[in-house]
Amino acid sequence: RDEDAKRAEAAARRAIALNGNLASGHAMLGLVLYCLRFDFKGAEMAYRRVIELDPRSTYAIVEYTDLLRQPGRFGEAEEQIQKARTLQPGVPVLAVKQAEIQLDRNQPDAAIAILTEALRLRHDVRRAHVALGAAWEAKGDFEQALSRYRHALGMNPQDRRALPALGYLLGVMGRQEGARAIARQLEDITARIRNCSFQVAVVYSGLGEHERTLEWLERAYRTKQAALPSMVIEYRLRP
Repeated sequence: RDEDAKRAEAAARRAIALNGNLASGHAMLGLVLYCLRFDFKGAEMAYRRVIELDPRSTYAIVEYTDLLRQPGRFGEAEEQIQKARTLQPGVPVLAVKQAEIQLDRNQPDAAIAILTEALRLRHDVRRAHVALGAAWEAKGDFEQALSRYRHALGMNPQDRRALPALGYLLGVMGRQEGARAIARQLEDITARIRNCSFQVAVVYSGLGEHERTLEWLERAYRTKQAALPSMVIEYRLRP
């Protein structure tokens, strides 16, 4: 993983050296520094340069917003998303990110309003359904939340946002058999396909098994899983 990160960073810096005004080069550097190197200050500098060069660079803006959310800079994060949505009002991923910020601020009704409108424009956005499930969960309507998570999984049975969300909530609701089945599924995905250690930890948190949660978070740290920095804003890990 470290060697991959070094090669990726070197390639991104080479692209920037060849053309310093290439937004995609800075975007890739930001992604590498953020998700592979855990160099958050360096990533922020790279993302700021991307937005300066191309304020319509959707995924760089989304990544930068997540970077701002983690230390609790919600006002700055929302400002970035609002600017981006003004330029591209029909892009669903921007609406989802704005809704997630509302959830960070414990405003589930605002999140539901944003996501409902986004899904009217395009109904097949899995991330929107998962975020909507989280909003209903925050309001205490667990059945609505389960319905949204299952809807997302109907589109992709291995969705790495919907699976841990469903497993966690089943655990909280005392449906241990279902939660453990999802934990096993995520463990199998980790062994065969891609690293889902963080997602496994989320499910065990719902089951109240905090030692196992910490073991899987340690594994996510050792393997530099890209999702790990989001643990500081993941409500499912508050215990």
